[in-house]
Amino acid sequence: MERERKSREYWEDQLSEYWDGGLSIEEYCELKDLQRESARRWIRRLGKERGKETGLELVEVKNEAAIMML
Repeated sequence: MERERKSREYWEDQLSEYWDGGLSIEEYCELKDLQRESARRWIRRLGKERGKETGLELVEVKNEAAIMML
């Protein structure tokens, strides 16, 4: 059986629902009948671009209370 390749636009639509929905990737893939590994691969790919588009970036946060407890 030949696997159908999904387009970038398809995954952008699917994952925008995932990002806005609050389900785990496993729950979302089961609900939408998606391949988990494909979804994870597109999450990594589109997530990087999504962060650039929104101006979001990861930053280190230090918890001073936890440091003082050491």
